[in-house]
Amino acid sequence: METQGSIGAENVLSDNDVRDADGIIIAADKDVDRSRFVGKRVLAVGVAEGIHHPSD
Repeated sequence: METQGSIGAENVLSDNDVRDADGIIIAADKDVDRSRFVGKRVLAVGVAEGIHHPSD
């Protein structure tokens, strides 16, 4: 899991991680550059949605 917060990005996904992923879940309340995920299925939700409904 990659996190991006006030201190910057941590646990940044490698190109291999992204390439091998079946899909990408983005739980964020700010714009996230999705150019790394071209060709992948992407689900984007707000942070609260990811916290309150993790199994959805």
